Amino acid sequence: MSKIKQPAQTKTRGSVLVLAVVGILVLTLLGLSLLRIAFGARLHAIRVKQQAVALLTAEAGYERALVQMGQEKDLVTSINNAPGGVIRGSVDLKNSKADYEIRAYTFFGARPIYRVKSAGRCGRSGRIIDVLVSQNVSGAWEMNECRAPNSPQTTRQVPFYSGDIIDMPLHINCQDKPDDVFRDIGISGNPRFLRPVSMGESRYDRRDRNKYEGVDGLFEGGIYFNQPDRKIADHESLVAKVARFKSNSSFVYKPYQEATVSDAAPAVQIEFYVDGDSGKGMVKVFENCTVKLTSGGKWDYKVGSGDAPYEKAPIYAYHYVRRSERRGRVYEIEDTYVRQSLGKDKSEPGGQIYVKGNVVLGGQVPSVLKGRLTVVATGNIWIANSVQYDNTGTSRLSAAEDLPTDDNPSALGLISCDGVVKVIDPGLSAAGGTGPPYMTSAGLMYREAGIPDPLGSESYERVLPEPIVVEAAIIAGGGGWGMENAESRELRADMQPSHLVVHGSITEAVRGVVGPDYCKCYYFDQRLSNGLPPGDIWLYTKYVPIPGGWSDYRADIAH
Repeated sequence: MSKIKQPAQTKTRGSVLVLAVVGILVLTLLGLSLLRIAFGARLHAIRVKQQAVALLTAEAGYERALVQMGQEKDLVTSINNAPGGVIRGSVDLKNSKADYEIRAYTFFGARPIYRVKSAGRCGRSGRIIDVLVSQNVSGAWEMNECRAPNSPQTTRQVPFYSGDIIDMPLHINCQDKPDDVFRDIGISGNPRFLRPVSMGESRYDRRDRNKYEGVDGLFEGGIYFNQPDRKIADHESLVAKVARFKSNSSFVYKPYQEATVSDAAPAVQIEFYVDGDSGKGMVKVFENCTVKLTSGGKWDYKVGSGDAPYEKAPIYAYHYVRRSERRGRVYEIEDTYVRQSLGKDKSEPGGQIYVKGNVVLGGQVPSVLKGRLTVVATGNIWIANSVQYDNTGTSRLSAAEDLPTDDNPSALGLISCDGVVKVIDPGLSAAGGTGPPYMTSAGLMYREAGIPDPLGSESYERVLPEPIVVEAAIIAGGGGWGMENAESRELRADMQPSHLVVHGSITEAVRGVVGPDYCKCYYFDQRLSNGLPPGDIWLYTKYVPIPGGWSDYRADIAH
């Protein structure tokens, strides 16, 4: 029986089939691998995108938190009153969301430090931004407008003059429209601006003309335009801060005026000095003073209400104190010390004196402050003589010429909530300017302010020192800083223009006037950047990270 042989072609086809099946299997496995790789790459891309979106959303939450911080009337009070001491909020976007927290962190001296934590999430991805921020203190002279009221309805630009030295950062809010044709800062001659100047307005008018052509060289520290306005004239914010201030003070005075004096206002007179035996800083307080007022000059206005944006402000002529209180009450500066609270942390100690009325600061000799103190008045603060820091034990050579050094522990804040902070007119020491006002039958005693005139002129009873030096952080919430009766002050024939020196900072709701008989020499005391002891009173709305205070990291979210 013969065997039948299989054709070779049949074997070849079988091998091809096997190879095809193997090939398909390999390709299938390769395809699945590539599909897995593609899916993984797509998943990775999705996660990278979600991480980026989560980070951007966290940043949006952080920025929203800063906006809310700037909108708070008093952030310290808001945090202290918030549930658990934490202000919370959120930002909802189309495919992502961020939750943020604002809480107390610590104090740096008298300057509060806050912690802002924003958690952004998108899908299963999350990013957290954790930042320590503080209130930006970039300006030292803050003006709501560089125009002074000259009627209840109108203002007039008051220029800077030759001889003026402005060695502090200056900010001026936009007056009208950023691109109007007038400069918001007045220039006459060649004043010097040694620090940066920031303007709310534009450099160019609506026709693209440079409004500052020809005066750029005066701004030695540079000038910057289109800067956001600041809450300099935010009266509600100042009232909220002062309310916290008052509630934390054991030295609160509510002076009353004597009805026997017409055109009068209640006040407290405050003088500083250093005790010669103990070397301690002292404060002398005369309660229940009665200030005789007189009509002011053409620039003596303060912020008004209703239909009149400004109102005429009577000015200081002289004042009385009750005979029973003629010696005043004396305290050590440290007797007034308290600490501000922010969460569980407290600021460094500082003094607080709150006066529901007016303050006459100084007497016949310059006041010398040794310590840290802030004086708040609901009315005016009248400065009757130089106010300077004690320089014992520091490297400071001349209190009139040199700024306080970094090792000087003294600091002064002068805050008028509804009034002005101004230097008195020495020519108004007596009724009618003809002689000293003697004691009245009601048992009142005339209190000296300013230096007795060495010439003994009947029409000029006192003078001010040359220069007059004021070392303080000045906040005029109801008006401006400057000289009373400016451009109408009585000068002796032998008197030459003098100098008003400020070592500190200035915040004014409207521009105050110094007058042609005084040159402005203003210097920034950078120690005040750390706050006014014992706590925050600044009106700035910008909060910035402190050096080394920024961190961000991933936070994956499990579903």
